[in-house]
Amino acid sequence: MISKAYKKLGAAKGLKAINGVCCGKICGYTVTLSDGGYKDIYISAYTDGEAFECISAAADSLRKKYKLNAFEIKPEYIYIRFFDGIGTIKRIDGFINEFFPELSVWGVKADVCPHSLDPTATAKLIRGRAVRLHSGCAEEIINGMRESEELTSSAESGAGKGIAGAILFGLAASIPWAIVYALGWFVGWLGALIGF
Repeated sequence: MISKAYKKLGAAKGLKAINGVCCGKICGYTVTLSDGGYKDIYISAYTDGEAFECISAAADSLRKKYKLNAFEIKPEYIYIRFFDGIGTIKRIDGFINEFFPELSVWGVKADVCPHSLDPTATAKLIRGRAVRLHSGCAEEIINGMRESEELTSSAESGAGKGIAGAILFGLAASIPWAIVYALGWFVGWLGALIGF
């Protein structure tokens, strides 16, 4: 859930609160503001090599000036995380006012799908983030997420079976040793032999 103050900032920037996040456009860029212990800004945009270099050059001074915890630049998105404390909302407001106008100057593309560079992309909310995608890329990503969730659930059920099997067969394997011990026979040499 997003805090009231962060939601108010998002509303002042023209963003809408949807499913616990604020999303919309700032300076033409599809943006998500989220809050989960840290204040996050996620920008869905295409960043090529030249734009990457420009943003990277500015990143160190921005980190210090606005107390950023993370600043991640990928071809499909830019992710910024702020340390949360007193005055964070004012720092975020200042950051937005300084950073977003520079994105177009640096060559970050806002009006295309960052995966295919298709200009017919629209904003979609996927896993709590507004992402600008065209329909083919959106379907591909959603199908990939479904496959990932299926693999995770099958791996989790397989792990439970493995643990239960290990306990069951461990107990079954200990029965002959318990019988030999109960009869009073010393078979330590047999245990050493089994170990090898």
